[in-house]
Amino acid sequence: MFGIKYIILLAVILLSLLAFGLVWYTTETYQQLVFDDHRQSIQNLLKYRTSEISQTLIKKQVKLASRMQSDEGFHQALATGDLESLNAHLKQRLSQSVSSTENVHLKSILLRNADASLMAAAYEDDANSYNGCPVIIDQIREGNEQSRQKAKITLCTLNNNLMSEVVVQTGTQESAAYIHIIAYLGDELISIGDEINLPITIMGNRGLKLYQSPSWLEVNQSKNNSTPVLYTLYGDDNVPGLVISSIFDERLLRNQVDSVYFNIIIVAGTATFSTLLLVLLLLFYSFRPIDKVRESLGEVSNDRFVPINVESLRNELRDFALAYNAIILVLEDASLKHEVAERDLRSERDFISKTLDSITDAVLVVNSDRILKLVNPAAENMLGERELDLKGYAFDNIVTFFSNRSLSHIVSWEKLLINPQQLVKLYYQGKDSVKELEMMASPMLDLDREDVGYVLIFKDITEDRMLRRKINYESRHDKLTSLLNRKAFETKFDDMIAESYQSSYQHVLVTINIDHFKVINQSCGNDAGDLLLKQVAKILSQNVRKSDLLSRLGPDEFGLILAYAELSVAADTVNDILANICKTGFNWEDVEYPVTASAALISFSDIEDDFSEVFSRLNSGAMLAKQNGGNQYYLIGDDDIKVQEHQSNLSWVAKINTGFVDKRFELYAQPIVPVDGEKDKLFYEILIRYQDEDGVLIQPVEFLGAAERFNLIEKIDRWVISEAIHWIVKNPELKDKVQLSINISEASIMSSSFHRFLFQILQTDLVDASNFCFEATESSFVKDVEKSVEFIKKLKSLGAKFSLDDFGSGLSSLTHLQQFPLDYLKIDGVYVENILKYDYSTVFVSSITRVGHSMGIKVIAESVESIEIQNKLSESGIDYLQGSIIANPAPLEEIDFNQRY
Repeated sequence: MFGIKYIILLAVILLSLLAFGLVWYTTETYQQLVFDDHRQSIQNLLKYRTSEISQTLIKKQVKLASRMQSDEGFHQALATGDLESLNAHLKQRLSQSVSSTENVHLKSILLRNADASLMAAAYEDDANSYNGCPVIIDQIREGNEQSRQKAKITLCTLNNNLMSEVVVQTGTQESAAYIHIIAYLGDELISIGDEINLPITIMGNRGLKLYQSPSWLEVNQSKNNSTPVLYTLYGDDNVPGLVISSIFDERLLRNQVDSVYFNIIIVAGTATFSTLLLVLLLLFYSFRPIDKVRESLGEVSNDRFVPINVESLRNELRDFALAYNAIILVLEDASLKHEVAERDLRSERDFISKTLDSITDAVLVVNSDRILKLVNPAAENMLGERELDLKGYAFDNIVTFFSNRSLSHIVSWEKLLINPQQLVKLYYQGKDSVKELEMMASPMLDLDREDVGYVLIFKDITEDRMLRRKINYESRHDKLTSLLNRKAFETKFDDMIAESYQSSYQHVLVTINIDHFKVINQSCGNDAGDLLLKQVAKILSQNVRKSDLLSRLGPDEFGLILAYAELSVAADTVNDILANICKTGFNWEDVEYPVTASAALISFSDIEDDFSEVFSRLNSGAMLAKQNGGNQYYLIGDDDIKVQEHQSNLSWVAKINTGFVDKRFELYAQPIVPVDGEKDKLFYEILIRYQDEDGVLIQPVEFLGAAERFNLIEKIDRWVISEAIHWIVKNPELKDKVQLSINISEASIMSSSFHRFLFQILQTDLVDASNFCFEATESSFVKDVEKSVEFIKKLKSLGAKFSLDDFGSGLSSLTHLQQFPLDYLKIDGVYVENILKYDYSTVFVSSITRVGHSMGIKVIAESVESIEIQNKLSESGIDYLQGSIIANPAPLEEIDFNQRY
């Protein structure tokens, strides 16, 4: 039975022979591909050069036509229609072309008139005249004026040859003609043989040989060694014109291919032989481990237990070697156990020693008699002694620990060990300072579970405690003023509330705000602002009791809790603080700045509100004090209406801002109808409503005051205008029917940015300003009458209208009426509502109506709530009516503009 080595060798030989056969077959195929590729290359070369020569001939023909065009005599003869002279010119050109450097073999030169009829002609052979290919003549006749101006080119078959024909227009527009030049293409192709360095034969379409290279017969003598290559050139009439044949001697190419073939066979044979040799070497080295097994078995008889390397062994030999190695390992194991145990002991001892040395805590080991047995470096540093000087001494005779920082109470050894495995806080007098320690004692037990000593671990927590105390302080105090911060102050407040539940003690909570702090901080810088805050904090500290609590609650805000104090006493204290702040002032870089503060006080005991709610009322009180001029305090009483109103306004600030985002605002409209019934446009006043979370509609009187106070009214004005314009753009069918009256606040009238916004939006392409009337109260113009007049004029120049609202509510109404270029004025609703009760209201309405009419202003009466008032107003000459008797305000999107009032 053959061994595995011989099986592998046989398989490799078979694979090598197969590979050699594949190489042989591939080489034969390669020879055939080479010859086919060479033939194709020659054919492509013939095609390429034929195309190039054809294009060159055409260029020569076009050039000849161009020279004829530039001949004055030719043009004169053409213009006069002198056919004899034209024939002479054509013959002259025909003869010159043969003798010229271009050496073009021409068949004919023809001259055709505009309809392609023959006018004059010159032939190479008059007996064999040729007047051109019908294809090109049809192109002349069928083309338009533009296409006729372009040169026309074609190849046509004629009498066993292929003719290149070119037609070029010449003459003027009145005497247009065509020069028709016909040349032999076959004569031009003779040079191909020299260019490709191969013999060629050019045959006509009828088999007539036009040209044959001199070397053709020499190459073609051995037909077995020559291969012809043919290329047929067709005319534009799709008739075969010329057949160009080339022939090449295969012997040179075959010699080159045979050389390559021989080299491949040599390389393949060498590679096969090398592979066989390499396999033999690999088999030799692969089976060397079998010899090693035999040698190792021989060593066993000599009592040498050398294991066999099984990395290269396979199958049964590997199993046998593994069993052999297992026996050796068992024998060696016994002799190594002692060495291993000793090494482990030494390693463990080194590990314990290094571990103790690396521990930053002090570690001491004492036996049951309290004698020191081991001390690590950290313990040496703590005790200030070396281990050699400590070992062998009783621990309690060397070290004394105390239970307090003042070192007045000594802790006994028994007390230290009363609770093993638990942390004990101790104090120890070090060389430089008292150290705060944490100690834990772990008992050591022998095999009988008897105590044989203790491991004592001491951790120095002095710096940790100091850091914690520092962090705790900083977490509760303001870094700049060292007063309590807001969080700590709130905690103290909650603690005092909890205490008041038990005892009903009375306390006073105070907030103090520096007036105009931002002015100093921005004009003098942050350093000046910080110094002012420290100064105020110092004044506060000097004017309160030790039992009172001080805090910095915000950038320029301080908090104070006067513990166990009556409100009147607290008010006196706060008054003194405000007086001292004002008296002290503030000096920065030798400049004195006046400083005042505003405060608010509230008494508390067992209130149920949390700090944020109480502090919100305090903030409102402080704001009221600021609004009253500052440098004063505000006492907040139970159910304080002013504070509640201020808080309500503050709540509306958030509601207004979120209202834009949540789309809670909605446009309403109320009609303004003419008394006489004539309507140029439907007139509506645009109103605004706010819908709260419960879907309840809020009237503008509830939130516009807050919007004006907190500078949000201009934002509301912009929203109303934008939405109204968007509605008009969205309803183009109402563009010529509706006029919307929109209220503008005083803040918007005085705002230059609002002016830019309004003028820009009214001048956009989709907006017609005549759809809008803007109205404002007369009090809105008092601040800057000149600016207001300019604003109204600009609006009117764009096509908008303007109305004065609540006319009569001010003290100078007639003066304003004369100053402003108005379109409408609305009489204040108070006069309209009282027109049936008081005669002066009737007189006022009638007078204002007459005054308005005398100035060309139409008058609107609002708040018309009954038929009686409507009739009374009609008698007064009022132009327009607005009120619930006409129609209540309704959502703009729901109004029926076809309804008549």
